[in-house]
Amino acid sequence: MPQVRTTSAERREKIRLRSQAWRRAHGIPPRKPAQKPWIAEGISRSTWYRRSQKARQQASQAHVAIVLDRLAWLSCPPLRLSEHQLWHSRATWNYMKPFTALTNDMPQREWQ
Repeated sequence: MPQVRTTSAERREKIRLRSQAWRRAHGIPPRKPAQKPWIAEGISRSTWYRRSQKARQQASQAHVAIVLDRLAWLSCPPLRLSEHQLWHSRATWNYMKPFTALTNDMPQREWQ
């Protein structure tokens, strides 16, 4: 009986089906198709990632602005803070000082 030559596409399909049968026999569920949200929005993949990166940066800057607003409130303490509270507010302010360059409208205050 002569051996029938198969094309590379047929061999690939046969291997794929054998692999799929092995996965089913071992209780492995079928793979989910890849999600490509940029196709649903009708934009290129690079544009999708560029926009999501920009959104992440804006969210991060908004978070820093909120933290700095809280620090500005802490930097104007009420008439009396305990030493413990004062130490924590100073430590937090000194930690966040480098981030104040991200927002120009926040007051820059040095601790005495």
